[in-house]
Amino acid sequence: FNADCSVGTLSGTIDSDYTLLSEVQWRLDGTVTVGDGNKTVNNSAEVQAIRDAGVTLTIQPGTDVRAFDTGTLLVTRGSMLIADGTPSQPITFSSLDDNFDGLGEWGGVIIQGFAPQYGQGDTGPCFGSGDVCNVEGEGGTDVSVYGGNDPADNSGSIRYVRIAEGGLVAGPNNEINGLTLQGVGYGTTLEYI
Repeated sequence: FNADCSVGTLSGTIDSDYTLLSEVQWRLDGTVTVGDGNKTVNNSAEVQAIRDAGVTLTIQPGTDVRAFDTGTLLVTRGSMLIADGTPSQPITFSSLDDNFDGLGEWGGVIIQGFAPQYGQGDTGPCFGSGDVCNVEGEGGTDVSVYGGNDPADNSGSIRYVRIAEGGLVAGPNNEINGLTLQGVGYGTTLEYI
């Protein structure tokens, strides 16, 4: 935090439940990872362990989240983002400047889940007959694996959220959009974004 606590900077991993208060302008420095689900799983017990250790990042209505050019919010599988703004108090993600007219000025918001993923060319679900799925995510070296066998997987709620100026090219056919969904199940609420 700065001296008067009006600006707070987030970096690294959020490994316990945390709330971003609306009276603070939050800044994302590098990849801010929520939870520890961004790793390969080998069996159902490891899937359950990630779920049991999941954390929730809550963002209050009206909160202003800005990012340095390397800033990205990555919510890993097993954890949740609760970003429920309102029509009069939307939550805003943007770059550090005071306008919303840029392109690719920071990464974006990535949500990963345990929902099924299907391979190209009608190869079927990656989990086969079990719970394990490890699809390599796009967005750079900090973004690892996602997917599973839970169509109803819940990665949280994102409502009345503005995402401006995001987008990061990590390499050929490897990018982050303003909002990137990877293996997100239908238990997740996405409205008015």
